[in-house]
Amino acid sequence: MKFCSKKSLMRLVAIFCSIVFVSMYINRQPILTFGEKLLDRGIASCAEIRQEEISFLSGNLELRGTLYSPACSFQKKAGIVLAHGATSFGRHLSMYSVMAPKLAKQGYVVLTFDFRGFGDSEDPHNLDIFSSLDFAHDIVSALTALAAVPMVDPTQLYIAGHSFGAGVALATGVRDARVKAIVSISPPRLAIERILSPDAPEPDFLSIRLSSSMELPQKIPRKYVEQYFKDYIPEKMLEYHVHPPILFVEGAREPQDELESLQKIYEQVSPPRDHIIIPEADHYFGTGFQQPYREDIVYNETVMNDLVDNIATWLQKLKHVAIPAYQIIDI
Repeated sequence: MKFCSKKSLMRLVAIFCSIVFVSMYINRQPILTFGEKLLDRGIASCAEIRQEEISFLSGNLELRGTLYSPACSFQKKAGIVLAHGATSFGRHLSMYSVMAPKLAKQGYVVLTFDFRGFGDSEDPHNLDIFSSLDFAHDIVSALTALAAVPMVDPTQLYIAGHSFGAGVALATGVRDARVKAIVSISPPRLAIERILSPDAPEPDFLSIRLSSSMELPQKIPRKYVEQYFKDYIPEKMLEYHVHPPILFVEGAREPQDELESLQKIYEQVSPPRDHIIIPEADHYFGTGFQQPYREDIVYNETVMNDLVDNIATWLQKLKHVAIPAYQIIDI
């Protein structure tokens, strides 16, 4: 019997190894990331939204919030702080309970929170101190809390606010350099004529409204409310020639005089800014002023989707817009 030479044997081994290697290459499974493994096993779904209750400090006050994030996202996302209007329900008002998860489904991490004295957040300790009503500082603190979330890209932070919260969002966004854009939804309009001027027909309206919405045992001093509120109106934006992009949003069914007022202000605000009117929308954008904590919220889905889609499209467009540099101001 003739044995193979050493050289022939080595050649056979090499051929065998090559065949095994090619077979493994053809049939190999792709290497999955941790996130892809979760999706593959059905543990996470791109249609799902994570919801987490959080708390954070604003000065010496504890504020409560809700964090909404895409369940299947394993890359850093832009973050949105969503500020509520002057309602005792705070972040739990139906509009925000519907809007926040819809924004999260668009790929954002959204933080809704209760301003000091509203909802679940701690009340101001002393209303006789001017700084007790520093709602802008609450948004600054919310931005800090959102930026610390591991999933959030701290270089892509936005503020969206509605009604009273839209005014506070404007005041904060133009003074905090971390903010890359401001979405002001139905901000306070005609406030100078109705509330802030010396001959205003309802000079105590704001003080009474805030005291009631915050469910405080005593009325907030009018002088403090007015001093802060003068910064929370869209007219204040006329003083800023350099600011992050601003999107003004209104509902077509809001009072005509308020629509005309904001249109005039918008035309005078320095760019970059945009103005959108959502068809068929009222002040609450199809959700009504519904009670919170309901699982069966009845709302106009077309209107709400239109609102969210317009905001998401506008924010996406900003990736191709040069944002002016501006200085942070201590607030």
